[in-house]
Amino acid sequence: MEYRITENYKSNYTDPITLSAGDTVLLGREETEEKWKGWVWAEHKGKSGWIPLQIVEKETDGRGRITKDYTARELDVRKGEKVIVLEKLNGWLWVINMHKQEGWIPAEIASEHKNHLGRISLMVAVSGLVVTETLLRTGIADGPVMQIINTGFEGGTVGGLADWFAVSALFREIPIPYVRRHTNIIVKNRTKISEGVVDLVTNRWLSPEVLKEKLSSMDVSTSLSNYLSDPGNIEKVTDFMRKEVLTRLSQGLDSAELSSFIEKLIKDQTAKLDFAKPLGNWLRKAVNSGSHNELIERMLGSLSKSLNDPEFTKMLDDKVRSMIDDYKTDGILKDVFVTLAERTNIIDRKMIVQTLLAGLNDFIDELRHDRGHPARNKFNEKLIEFADGLVSGDPSSVKLADTLKKKITENAELGNMIRDFLSKTKTSLDEQLLSNDTALMKLVARNIDSAAKEFRSNKESMQRFNTWVMDTAIELIHSHHHKIGEMVRESLSKLDDRALVQQIEEKVGNDLQFIRLNGAVIGFFAGCAIKVIKLLV
Repeated sequence: MEYRITENYKSNYTDPITLSAGDTVLLGREETEEKWKGWVWAEHKGKSGWIPLQIVEKETDGRGRITKDYTARELDVRKGEKVIVLEKLNGWLWVINMHKQEGWIPAEIASEHKNHLGRISLMVAVSGLVVTETLLRTGIADGPVMQIINTGFEGGTVGGLADWFAVSALFREIPIPYVRRHTNIIVKNRTKISEGVVDLVTNRWLSPEVLKEKLSSMDVSTSLSNYLSDPGNIEKVTDFMRKEVLTRLSQGLDSAELSSFIEKLIKDQTAKLDFAKPLGNWLRKAVNSGSHNELIERMLGSLSKSLNDPEFTKMLDDKVRSMIDDYKTDGILKDVFVTLAERTNIIDRKMIVQTLLAGLNDFIDELRHDRGHPARNKFNEKLIEFADGLVSGDPSSVKLADTLKKKITENAELGNMIRDFLSKTKTSLDEQLLSNDTALMKLVARNIDSAAKEFRSNKESMQRFNTWVMDTAIELIHSHHHKIGEMVRESLSKLDDRALVQQIEEKVGNDLQFIRLNGAVIGFFAGCAIKVIKLLV
């Protein structure tokens, strides 16, 4: 729509804030003045300015995420200048001037420019007819020339009135008997017009063939490569990954559904797993490489600590007492002899327990620090023998492996272990997702940058990407092309008759004024020509 500037305006900001979709801004105060409501002050990368609330998704920390590209660039305009309005937003207009320069201006300094050529031409024709007719009838001016001019104005009046009626009949009802049924054409034929627009858009302007032709000329991979060559855009992609992908992934990590799924998956896969042969191969390699020694030494260390536990000492003492009591019941002489030995401290149970503990500790200590100890060598031989049995399918060895597998799948603590693991993982991940400066996000940024460089240097990958985009787009076009027509039809159906007429009149009303002008002008010359012919004949 064309507007005329009513007063001079000069931009207040020489370096306006410019934002891209996905940017995060620091939000300030919102405009409270009624005519400017809908704007909020924002800061980003050292620049600040007013931005519309319509493009901001507010966050909890006083920040906001931008949903579409935006610039606060204003346009200098002069009084009387004509501009085309491309967007209206919160009391401001985004316009383009005759020099193809674009920017924002206050809506209050511009008014819609309406063309009145049709009305003026009709008034001129009617006035000319009245004047010439008066001059002819009063005899003030007579002769062929005046008659020709009079007839010309008469033809202009008829032509102007006819075209005024034709144009007016498009948009509103003319209350003339019988004729009125053929007026208000747009409203009465809105269904036909709507379907015509739908057909024009879907089958001509945006037909599958037109869309495919347009897509075939696009080099999406090069555009993507150029976009990712800018470090600032790498940061935007990283920020998007952090906020929209990884954060959403983290939110569901500790869910009961996920832990149940993982638990079921582990149990199902473990139950199906051929556990014996892989375990045997792994065990044989571990023993041959000696990598199992550290585990054995840790186990022996734990065993050494258990030996010095008071409960174990008591258990050993009870066992020694039990063995002595059993020995005493084996005969009267043994009973008398052992009882006498106990009373004379020849048999000291506590000393026996301490001696046994000391011997066990010395033995375990030897095993821990001597990897060549005969007992450890013998243990290693048994492990190799067990591993070979697992690999070869020895029934006793396989049965032991199956028992171990069954213990894993039936372990009641497995679910709790998984939930605890997921909870700790979520906590660690959340800490890494606080900003783009954490170790994880720096790694993500490096990987994105590395992948972009590799993609940029691989022409085959770029071509495959273009082909994939083309094939996917064509498939979507075939699957959803009908929705273009549905969207157009739905948009038109939302307009009531008055709004539909108003929008059409706003777009073409000024151009239709030239039809009325043409009717008056052509009628004038046609009238003159007819009068000349009459005079000549």
